[in-house]
Amino acid sequence: MAKFQKKVVTQEAREVVRQPIEKAEQVVKPTGRENWVYVTIPTHDLLGDVHPGIGINLEHWGPGTHLVAPDKAQQISERLRVFDQATLRVLSPRKDLLSISQNRGSGGLTVD
Repeated sequence: MAKFQKKVVTQEAREVVRQPIEKAEQVVKPTGRENWVYVTIPTHDLLGDVHPGIGINLEHWGPGTHLVAPDKAQQISERLRVFDQATLRVLSPRKDLLSISQNRGSGGLTVD
């Protein structure tokens, strides 16, 4: 049977191992409200209906101006952009028909 040798960990090795953990802890620390951003959700969508608002997980922001964290502000603005783009697609179905007809020759969707 082989005998196990006791490994000695130097102080330098311990410091190297601790450095990434300390850096990760600095990133996770919450920031104050000084970097928060105001985000405005319109009262009406592009069709003139009342805007339903934006929801992320269990949080919901209705029409109006809201003070949110920078990462949430980025997500909200992205969702607003996608919502507006989807609303425009409802108004212009011709783009969908053109994309379907272009994909016919490449093994894409076909409409009969």
